[in-house]
Amino acid sequence: MEYQQYIPHIMWQPTANCKLNCKGCYVTKMETTSIDTKIALDVFSTKAVTCRQFTLSADDLTHFPQELKDIVRGIWRKYPDTSLPNLCVTANSWNTVQRWARELEMSVNEFLKPIHILSMSTFPVLGKNIAEMIEQCHANNTMVNFNYMVKGGEEGNKYFSMGCMYADQVYLVLKKPALGDPMPREDLTNWMKARVLAKALAGKNPEKIIEDHCVMDSMFYNDCGQCCSAHTSKSHVWPNGCITGCPYDSRQTNGDISCCAIPVELKALKNELKIEAKSA
Repeated sequence: MEYQQYIPHIMWQPTANCKLNCKGCYVTKMETTSIDTKIALDVFSTKAVTCRQFTLSADDLTHFPQELKDIVRGIWRKYPDTSLPNLCVTANSWNTVQRWARELEMSVNEFLKPIHILSMSTFPVLGKNIAEMIEQCHANNTMVNFNYMVKGGEEGNKYFSMGCMYADQVYLVLKKPALGDPMPREDLTNWMKARVLAKALAGKNPEKIIEDHCVMDSMFYNDCGQCCSAHTSKSHVWPNGCITGCPYDSRQTNGDISCCAIPVELKALKNELKIEAKSA
């Protein structure tokens, strides 16, 4: 039977084999070398699962397994079908997009054609390159999202400035540890500062800056006690096929918001600011 399960947003991370090796990356907490393609088959072949948005994490791979190439080509071929979910792709950079297209033996236009949102962590810095990239994406009806993870030092960072100014939208990501690990206070304060700067750089379009949902959900949790959207509006599918509600649950504990350090740190920071305001 078709559509036995509905999940609004499915995020599929087919591999953790990323060559960037970013310090503190939550994905490194997961130990697996296999690729489980069941979720792709469930959504695009048997249709046992349906969703509103399907996100493919196109990591900066050191190699492309043939199995992954075959399954992605199969998904792309199905996209003349307008009943399929919005397809989103996350990639490290425009170079990553071009590399995936080459590996899949497609032109960049063919790769972009079914993609509703292309989300990149690194933005070009040259005006000519930005214009060409955005023009090519818009010609294929692909929205350009700058998926920026705050690391500190955003003031004067050209990648950050260009992304905030020229992307169609900017998703401002708080740097997070794996679920269950402590949340460094510095990462939270850096995010707060970057949020102010991003809105200023966006100029007349500050509404295109989208705050990290985990931060917003944590604020709401602290005020109202309502849990976040993990397991309700989103699910993350890991390379080994394990499904977690939280995309940062790389240890696959299936923990709830009580395992998350963000609400605790937000509350502590809020209390500190109150004390400082009284002292002043």
